[in-house]
Amino acid sequence: HMIANCGIAPENILTITFSKASAADMRLRYENLFAQLGWTTPQFSTIHAFCYRVLRSYCRMTGGQLPELLENKSGNESRSAILREIYSRINHEFLSEDLEEELQSHLSLIKNAMLTQEEVAQQDTVIPNLWKIYEAYSDYKRAHNLMDYDDMLRYAYNALRKSDTLLDGFRKKFPYICVDEAQDTSLLQHRIIQLLAAPLNNLFMVGDEDQSIYGFRGAHPQTLLDFQKIYPSARILKMEENFRSSRSIVDRAAVFIAQNQNRYDKKMHTAAEQGLPIESPELRDLSQQYQLVADTLRQQSGSIAVIYRKNISAVP
Repeated sequence: HMIANCGIAPENILTITFSKASAADMRLRYENLFAQLGWTTPQFSTIHAFCYRVLRSYCRMTGGQLPELLENKSGNESRSAILREIYSRINHEFLSEDLEEELQSHLSLIKNAMLTQEEVAQQDTVIPNLWKIYEAYSDYKRAHNLMDYDDMLRYAYNALRKSDTLLDGFRKKFPYICVDEAQDTSLLQHRIIQLLAAPLNNLFMVGDEDQSIYGFRGAHPQTLLDFQKIYPSARILKMEENFRSSRSIVDRAAVFIAQNQNRYDKKMHTAAEQGLPIESPELRDLSQQYQLVADTLRQQSGSIAVIYRKNISAVP
């Protein structure tokens, strides 16, 4: 629509999504639908890949050296090994696998939610001396010219704020920005997008605050709720028809999700058939839960999925 009906050049459109798989899938769908029209493919990118591009441009401009990605390291130089060493040095105890997962989530949250030391102190966490670990981890990366994915976002944000030339260059290149899965976007990521979109604010975001499940990693659905405050001329369009699920699922989900306090009011509906009813067994403890899963798997033929939050939950 933007290209065909609004005369916008494809190379001036940047679409940001949450994962590499989503970016690749959107690019493929676009090419399958429109390649025969001879249009250039617009940019489909994760926010991290885009920020890496910003940092490369900034280093070329300033002659600085781009830090190496910590995620590319292995063995004793891996992120996991560094955090285990820092944790045991500060807390005088071994960092277990499930605690390491929790620690990595908290470190990511600090960067993505742009938390201060005082705000970190108020966090509900089982990690002792979290801020000390965060500072020691940051010092290690600086000393070894390393960055992780969260640093990449913060460095790109700082570079865009510091250099008008850099910011104007990206604003001119991408005056139209689309954002997919906006409920998974962190406060820091929203700030980067806000910076890039100004002053034209040709910004289109798709997201559902009810589907935000990455709060522990810094997702900031409040930006969607504040959208018209941040962008006063914005329009909110609700997509309330579900094309994926049976009516029994959509109706039950709509009642359940309406208990969220901080949300847009939606009237979810579907033209699909009623389908099988949802079963909600009441269980007394975890052993009953595991037994039910095992019994259900034995009784079913065909494919079946078991969904769980953390890898540790799958062990039993």
